[in-house]
This record gives sequence, structure tokens and C-alpha cells, in this order.
Amino acid sequence: MNIKKSIAKLLSGNVFVTASNLIRDITIASVFGATYVVDMFFLFISIPVFFITIVTNAMRNVCVPILVEADKGEGEELYGVLAKRLLFSILKYASAIILLITLAFLIVYYISGFDGNTIEIPLGVWLALSIIPMYCLAFVIESSQGILQVKDMFFLPVISRLGMPVGIILGAFLLTKNINIYALGVGGFFGSIIGLILIVYSFSVAGVFASRLILKLPYNTYLRFKKNLFLLILGAAITYVNPVVDQWMSSFYGEGSVAYIGYANRLTIGVASIIMGSIAPVILGYYSEAFYNNQKNKIQSVFDLSFTAFTWVGSYMTLSCWFVSKIGIDFLYGHGVFSSDDVKIVSKLMNCYSVQFPFLFASTATYTLIAVVSKNEWFIKFGIIMFVVNIIGNIILGKYYGLFGIACSTVIVYSVSIALMCRNLHLEKFIYLRIKKILEALLAICALFVVGGYLYSIDYWSYSSVKDLLRIEIVFAVYLWLVYGLVTYKRARKALNF
Repeated sequence: MNIKKSIAKLLSGNVFVTASNLIRDITIASVFGATYVVDMFFLFISIPVFFITIVTNAMRNVCVPILVEADKGEGEELYGVLAKRLLFSILKYASAIILLITLAFLIVYYISGFDGNTIEIPLGVWLALSIIPMYCLAFVIESSQGILQVKDMFFLPVISRLGMPVGIILGAFLLTKNINIYALGVGGFFGSIIGLILIVYSFSVAGVFASRLILKLPYNTYLRFKKNLFLLILGAAITYVNPVVDQWMSSFYGEGSVAYIGYANRLTIGVASIIMGSIAPVILGYYSEAFYNNQKNKIQSVFDLSFTAFTWVGSYMTLSCWFVSKIGIDFLYGHGVFSSDDVKIVSKLMNCYSVQFPFLFASTATYTLIAVVSKNEWFIKFGIIMFVVNIIGNIILGKYYGLFGIACSTVIVYSVSIALMCRNLHLEKFIYLRIKKILEALLAICALFVVGGYLYSIDYWSYSSVKDLLRIEIVFAVYLWLVYGLVTYKRARKALNF
């Protein structure tokens, strides 16, 4: 595997996907603003996004190590044979999801609306039914990513994810006048069909369809797959429920609060996903090959990136978000029915959320390694601890800082998460925690907060005029940002030359 080329392919594809998701949110903000209907839409899509995120990530982390071994082996467990069986299983699950959810909402339809003569269908039922089809197709597309990445197919599968956000954008502009908020689901569905066609083509290029189809997975493979998938899904479900809880708890802070949290959180995670989505799959494949060949030195080298390259890059991205948050949010969202007060709130929330970047990036090499060494049961324990920390943090910080307290609580959750993962990996001797690397990570974060403290002391976010760029305090702030970027580049480059 050529790590640099693989990351470059994923990075280029993720830039397009992230940009399309950003334009999607900008479009929704422009057309619908931050209203009750938008709150409902974001709350409803958080459920399938939650499900797809945990299941597809779990499937990738389980499938890749198995398929890497199969690709190097012989006999029944060849890559093509297993990949084809996994693909048909994914299609089966997607079909079952459509049937079960549709049945559930039909039941709600009759229970909530039937009075003997007429049926009043709740808005939520229509809204949910409008988004189910596009997210079921998205499930198939996302689940296929890991299977194809084993064959070093990174760019085209990622590009297939463009279909849904592009479809939502077109639906918002072309169909809103006729079917209102439901235009988003209709447009996303037709866009997802295009993405599915690209996935089918990718499987054809990989030679999966040319392989024979076995009725079920080999017994040992099935047991390994079932056990690890269950543990990963359960652990991730507990962990990924936190954003859903955050949105729910934000609803107590008035109309538009859910939308504010949604805009800021998705924008922040969207920025992070450009890097993380480009690195995590490559590291997963690299770890799998190194673990298969018992190359402990390579595993340690990649893990050390957690405290060096990844922490520096994450810190620099946090600093960059602080610099451009207000200007960026105003440029992206500050039009249509999205007011200037809305811009201020979302930009402040983004400043809070962006503090998670160093911890989020650093955890990329840790949670991936845990999946490769099949210690997925740890995620259940970690998830429970993080859930409790998030609830307590939301209550305490939310009491004093409102919505901003909920955003700050997320940072605490990620810092606790990486500490727990590193501790367990070290105790089980899969890796060794090196004091020198940990001190470097602390240095990067401390330097970040020193610069952040300076921005706060000069009230950087109060400046809005072009003339302000020539003020000495702003010039010095930009100088600090450039110096931090240069140091980040040098430290990350040195760390990546392992």
C-alpha cells in the first residue's frame, strides 16, 4: 500500500464531499433559515445519520482486516468471494430497514391520526418517510467504502457520496415551491441513485461480480465478523448517541437552538472529516497488513503519530477556525432569512466545537488500532463512560453557558476518550506510551491556548472592517498564526517520515 497516494486520493475526494455538504447546509439555511421546520428536519435526519455512521464505520473496521487477510490467502476465503457475500448482506439489511421503518410509520399513521372518519397525518410522519429512501441508499454506498478500499479504490467510491448532498441542493432550489421541506428528501433520493450506480461500477472494476457467490460466510469468518461487528456497533452506538443527546438538550434553549447546534457541529465535523476521512481508512489498511505480518515496529510508528503529526495538525486547524469563524459563517450563512444574530451564535459555537480537533485527530490512530487487534469490547466501556461525562458536562456547563456549554462538553468527551484508549492499549502492550511524544502533544495544545488567549484579550472577533486588518494587534495575531502553521508543518513532516 502506498500511503501517500492513498491519502491523496481520499483527500481529494473528501474535499468535494465536504464542500457539497457545506453547500447543502448553506442552501437549507438560505431557503428555510432557522425555523421550527428546519429544527424538525435536522432532528429527524440525525437518527438515520446516527445509524449509518455507527453501522458503516463498524462494518469497515471489521471487514477490512478480514478482507486484507483474504486477499493474501487462498481457497474459499478469497477477497472477491467474501466481498460479494458481504455486498449481498448489505443489500439485504438495507431492504429490511426500508420495510421495518415504513411499517413503523404506517402504524404511527393509524394510531395518531385515525378518528373514525378522517386521517390527519402528522408532519413528522411525512418528513420521516421523505428521508428514509435516500438514507437507505446512503447506507449501501457508505457500507461499500471499506470493501473497495482494500483494493486501493479510494477516489471513485468517495465521489459516489456526492450524490445525496447534490440532490438535496437541487431539490431545495427546484422543488421547494411545490412540496416545501419534503423537496430535500426527494432530491436526495435521486442523487443517491447516481451514487449507487458509481458503487456498482466500482465493484465491477474490482472484479467482485466475477467471483462466485457463496450462500454464507465461512464459519470461522462468520463468528469473527459477527462478534466484532456486534461489539463495534454497540460501543459506537453508545458513543455516537452523544450528538443526538446534544441536539435534544439544546432544544430546551428556545426556537432555533437545535438548528444552531446542527449548523455549527456539522460545519466543524465537516472540516475535520476532510483530514480524518482521508487518514483513517488508510491507517486501517496499513495496521491490518502490519498486524497480519506481526510488524510491531510499524504499528508503534503509526500510533506515535497520535501525539505528533495529528495533534499538531488538529491544533492548527482549531487555531485557523478561530481566525475565520465569524467571517466564514457570515460569508456562508449570512444571507436569505439567516440573520446577523444567527451568524454570531453559530460562529461562537464553532469556536467552541473546534477545540475538539487536537483530541479528535489524535484518536484516529488509536480507535483504528483497537479495531484491528479485535479489542472492540473496550468501546462499550468507553462509550458508557463518555455518555455519562457528556450528560454531566451538558448539565453543568449548559447551566452557566447555555448552548456554548453543550459545545464545550463535547471537547471534554473527546479528551476523555483518547485518554481511555491510550491507557488500555498501553496496558495490553499493543503499543508503548512514550513520555517524549506525550509532552510534544501537550506543548502543541498549550501553544494553541496561548495564541487563543491573545485573540481573546484583543477581542479579535469584534473587528469586522477591512481597515482593521492593518491594526498592529491584528497583524501580530496573523503573525502568530503563520508561525504556528510553520511549526506544525515541520513537526508533522518529521513525524510522517517514519
